[in-house]
Amino acid sequence: MAAATEPNDPLAEAADLAVELRKSLGRTGHGALRLAADLLLWEINTAIAERHVISDKPVPGLSRRAR
Repeated sequence: MAAATEPNDPLAEAADLAVELRKSLGRTGHGALRLAADLLLWEINTAIAERHVISDKPVPGLSRRAR
């Protein structure tokens, strides 16, 4: 599970399952299915990343509390 996600996060669970799916499909040699699994992983990663934007992260010396 990704470190930046919460426990029991449905997207993190989906990512874990999608990785296993991609591994299985990778062994089949079926390119279109492998590509579909890659796209699924891309979309899950994008959804997780959208929840964590750079402006949400404190920057030492620049955080609001430091001013």
